[in-house]
Amino acid sequence: MRLSESCEKHDARTGVVKPLTNVPRPTGVSGNSLTHRPGRTLTYRRLRNSYHVCKVFNHTLTGGSNESGFLMIAKAALFRCVAAIAFMLLFFAACDDDDDDGGNVAGPSQPRPSVTFIGSENCGQCHSAIFNEFRKSGHPYKLNRVVNGQPPSYPFSTVPNPPAGVSWNDVAYVIGGFGWKARFIGQDGFIITAGGNNQFNLATDEFVDYHKDELKPYNCGRCHTTGYQATGNQDGLPGLEGTWAAPGIQCEECHGPGSLHATTPGTVRLTVDTRPEACGKCHNRGGINNMIPASGGFIRHHEQYNEMVAGGHEFLSCVTCHDPHTGVRYNDLEDAQAIRLQCEACHSDARPSLRDAPLAAVKADFDCESCHMPFAAKSAVKFDTYVGDVRSHLVTINSDVLAEPFDGGTANHYLTLEFTCLGCHTNETKEWAAGEALNVHGDYGANRALGWAR
Repeated sequence: MRLSESCEKHDARTGVVKPLTNVPRPTGVSGNSLTHRPGRTLTYRRLRNSYHVCKVFNHTLTGGSNESGFLMIAKAALFRCVAAIAFMLLFFAACDDDDDDGGNVAGPSQPRPSVTFIGSENCGQCHSAIFNEFRKSGHPYKLNRVVNGQPPSYPFSTVPNPPAGVSWNDVAYVIGGFGWKARFIGQDGFIITAGGNNQFNLATDEFVDYHKDELKPYNCGRCHTTGYQATGNQDGLPGLEGTWAAPGIQCEECHGPGSLHATTPGTVRLTVDTRPEACGKCHNRGGINNMIPASGGFIRHHEQYNEMVAGGHEFLSCVTCHDPHTGVRYNDLEDAQAIRLQCEACHSDARPSLRDAPLAAVKADFDCESCHMPFAAKSAVKFDTYVGDVRSHLVTINSDVLAEPFDGGTANHYLTLEFTCLGCHTNETKEWAAGEALNVHGDYGANRALGWAR
């Protein structure tokens, strides 16, 4: 099979990008059959010092088990780093929410005067399949308007009531409500804090205190809204800092305003930015870097970019593994393509070693994510000493019994046995875990674990 779509060749040594045509079917795609719907972007390795990025239209690519084909994309890291340096200088944390949903950087560039936002529903008129997936993800529900005293609706969750003593008529917006928690903004634009018990945690179905009795403006629009502007007050409400085209992360926050594309779709294309920094501008805390803020014994949430860079996967894009239109919070069978690339597609030697190791006979229902992406971060609820409610993206494990997860107010660049083992084995010790960790992957794991001692 041959591709004749829009492709580019990226030279990892020089950074030169050249257009390509008539690109043959890639030999470096690993893992199971990968079906790419129209408009998806595929990155794959073809040459010794370059890789190709192609826009795929109505093609199905079936990969074999060639591990090296995908892993060698890592050699393009130099090119990514050069591009990222300039990007890093542009973005710094701007939201002062000291423990949740803030500390992010500005959204994409604002629309040109001739281009306007048209709303996700209009995008869905043509892109119905992607739109329907997107509406089941968490992005559009970061901020939700309360209309005529009626609570927002969500695809998988429910926010039953506002805080005690507050009616829905008193609420202008709900912050969140999908996945983890909900907070409430009053008709003056300030977050409702009077009396406490003002944050609703979905997992435990209870209200808890959030900045009780403080005057708390809503200043997280940079990463909770679409088309954010730092000036003015949305809806004329003094507590809403900045203005926006639409609440929540809608299609146009990532793809840019769509008015011209909607009228001339054949000639005006929207932004498709697959760089990790494109996601990292909001999925970070403290800036686009490898520092990982932590507090209360957990990594603080929305730091996936910081963790990915620190943990050794900085040569990948977020969309290498994730479909950005599909959520992973809820177990929806229709969202089977939420993860585009499974771990074993690159780590093909680790999967057999996990299956054949002694521990496999004891616990057959764990997977790569169980140990390499434990719930080491917390957004709303702490379920146990080493179990939060957000999976870590550090991935790398340090099995040294002396390794510590945190260094002051930041997490180290690896996971430790507290989170990888003791979150499940709650009655065991770290010393026990250090010995048993060598059995998880058998000889393969033991040999890799020795690297920490060298």
